[in-house]
Amino acid sequence: MSLVKMAGRYSLGLEPLVVDATLLNSQTLFRSTIHEALERGANSWDLESLRLKYLWMRHMERSEVAPAEEAFQDPEDLWTKLVMDEENTKFDSIIDGEMQQISFASAAQGGAEVREGKFPGPVQDSDEYQHKIRPLYYSYGYTHPADFLSKQVEFTLFGKPKLKTWIHEDLAHILIKTPRVLDGWNAGLAEMTAKGIDSVNGLQIREVAGNKVLSNHAFGCAIDVNAPANPHVVGPAVIEVFNSIVKQAGVQFDFGKPVLGEHAMDIVSHSSSGAGHGKYTADDIMEMQNRAIPASDAVKAWLQANLPRYRQIMAQVQIAEKQLGIQKVKPNTSLKDRFKAAEAARNRLAHQQQEKQKGKPIPVYSEDHPAPPPETYPEEEAFEEIESAFAEIDSDPDLSRIQILYQNFDTSYINTWEKQGVMSIPLYFAAALSGQGLQWGEQYESSKDAMHFELVDGPTKPHVKTDAPLARGEQPRTLKKLMDESFPSKTPKFHF
Repeated sequence: MSLVKMAGRYSLGLEPLVVDATLLNSQTLFRSTIHEALERGANSWDLESLRLKYLWMRHMERSEVAPAEEAFQDPEDLWTKLVMDEENTKFDSIIDGEMQQISFASAAQGGAEVREGKFPGPVQDSDEYQHKIRPLYYSYGYTHPADFLSKQVEFTLFGKPKLKTWIHEDLAHILIKTPRVLDGWNAGLAEMTAKGIDSVNGLQIREVAGNKVLSNHAFGCAIDVNAPANPHVVGPAVIEVFNSIVKQAGVQFDFGKPVLGEHAMDIVSHSSSGAGHGKYTADDIMEMQNRAIPASDAVKAWLQANLPRYRQIMAQVQIAEKQLGIQKVKPNTSLKDRFKAAEAARNRLAHQQQEKQKGKPIPVYSEDHPAPPPETYPEEEAFEEIESAFAEIDSDPDLSRIQILYQNFDTSYINTWEKQGVMSIPLYFAAALSGQGLQWGEQYESSKDAMHFELVDGPTKPHVKTDAPLARGEQPRTLKKLMDESFPSKTPKFHF
């Protein structure tokens, strides 16, 4: 047998091996997409959906006219299943390794034992870590969250057992010095300050409420202190409510502007760090507190004067809703949505009454048999009660503002403000933390968040840096986005 006789012919009389570049590119794309889907939290159903989309795309690449009976009888079917098994196995190993990294670090600093299926530390469920926690970090460009989750420590503020929370070790190094700072100002001040703190929340793996950005709580680089009594006043509608309350009381305070006005802006503009938030002195913090307390007291007095009337009206609404067969409605539901639900329930009950009357003989009335008084329908009366109540709230500025608060805050928070106001952070505690470099939420320029203290390297520079940052304007790398965009194919034409 001859060797190559001419270009394009190979030895042993065999046809030359032709590599299908399109096939190789598609298969590489499939494998990388499956891996990316796992990074974004895909489960077995998600992977199977991607596999079927891929097979369909490949089928349509070979023929624009798709025989319906051959649609998924693809020669790559077995190969795609093998790829999914391989990638799943490799990714399971990654998850196991990261869970061990987080657990062993937590056990080392806390003395807990790492046992089979038991994970001490801030993350204790491997399934939740794989499908929820890790994908959230990954979507914002943190490809190895175990690196900073393994640096979380269980910290007890002021040594009080009820003030125990998980935080990043760098924040813990600051908080542990706070009692010494306070007692350095005045002996016994740390103990006195601790008595004014009822709760603390550190690590919370979530986005900033209402924004597509990770909260500093997600890295354990922030704490919320006495959260129920110190709301985050943010958003035009909420700020307007609080500003209207203090203005009505004759208090000079703006929940949507820097507390210290030009002085605060001057500190920011001349900050040597260039981070946009300069350091405030203890005197600055005291001035912030002195201006915020009258505003807090005004809110408390206003709620005490108006909440009883609002509660009474809404209690009547709840009775009427029950008569209409409406289940318990969440307090944060808007009046518009509650009205629509009541109207629909009224109409449904009225229709049921009409159906009952069908087929019944029409009564004939005369002087000897006069018509009875018009029948009243409980559902109509209940609906009118709701309509009247909502009209009263809409027409009263104070009641309308309370309604806005209920639509934006938990009921328990509002009940707390009625008793304590909206500023219960101990003055010297705020001064001590700000003096050690933490940013206080009361320093924010367009909102007020008195409960919040965070460790940041600048307003746009979180303390924990991303290793694969999103491009400017890029949306978070979510699983849904990947599922929607992967393996596009033409609309098929079928023939039978």
